[in-house]
Amino acid sequence: MRGKNLLPERALQRKTSVQTYFSTDDVHPRDRLSYIRDVACKTYVELECFSERKHNFRSKIYAGQINDLGLSEVITDQCDVIR
Repeated sequence: MRGKNLLPERALQRKTSVQTYFSTDDVHPRDRLSYIRDVACKTYVELECFSERKHNFRSKIYAGQINDLGLSEVITDQCDVIR
């Protein structure tokens, strides 16, 4: 089935957009972990985040919507999250 679109045609016609994007790319390496933690707390829930790479942590958060369905994707270096 490689190359075949498995979604119904009407699903492809729905409006899809990325409305919010956060990235540590433009944040000083020493501030990246606390930055993305603050973003996650404001966007989702209060949490704590720990990583061995705290001085060069990398992460991205995408949030968007398909009609009334809210979606998000979090791409991050390895970390421990406690809620």
